Amino acid sequence: SIDILGQKMWGRENVRDFARHRQLAAALGNAPGTNPYRTIPSKGETVLAMDFDSGAARDASGNGYDAKPGNGVSFVEGKSGKGLALAGGSSSAGIGLDALGPAYRLSCDIRRAADSADTEQVLLEGASGALVALQEGTGTMALRRDDCVVFPFGYALPRDQWTHVELVARPMAVELHVDGKLQETIAWKEGATQKKRATFPLPLTRIGSATKAFKGTIDNLKVD
Repeated sequence: SIDILGQKMWGRENVRDFARHRQLAAALGNAPGTNPYRTIPSKGETVLAMDFDSGAARDASGNGYDAKPGNGVSFVEGKSGKGLALAGGSSSAGIGLDALGPAYRLSCDIRRAADSADTEQVLLEGASGALVALQEGTGTMALRRDDCVVFPFGYALPRDQWTHVELVARPMAVELHVDGKLQETIAWKEGATQKKRATFPLPLTRIGSATKAFKGTIDNLKVD
């Protein structure tokens, strides 16, 4: 791990006992301004929870990570109560968080608009990458990291139909569940290069995109 490497390279002790190493690493903490494991402060297991029923993008997790709707965002009939509708293009609601590293579980209900085109459409976006609802060229969901590596799934969201989607992530693997069933697992394979290992930090800067937003409605967004 990062802390073991740091201790070996720059530590003043020649540590051979793992318990002692953990004591030293805990005392030092991370370097200032760094977040190597992509953690997000949370009062409990749930980092973010939005049902949009109040006609706003308020976070019910207790963490106060409310989203600020921008242009092209409206609150319409959702899967249950109200949902957040994105109009495509530069349509987004800003959460303002960085990325969340694995392990995590994202769940939400999605309804792709009936007149949605087959161009690329982004559901969640940030500096770390994007959760792509529709990948241009394939029309399927995909994960795109900031190092330009793309992990496509073999599942395409249907138009004008509610779908319950879950991403279950752990280091080097991400599972896509659709309507309660495991659809596909993207995982590290023997001989894969570091870039091809399917570790995906979940981008939480904004719902939608500054340039290529999803066109449709989102409801019951939750991240654990």
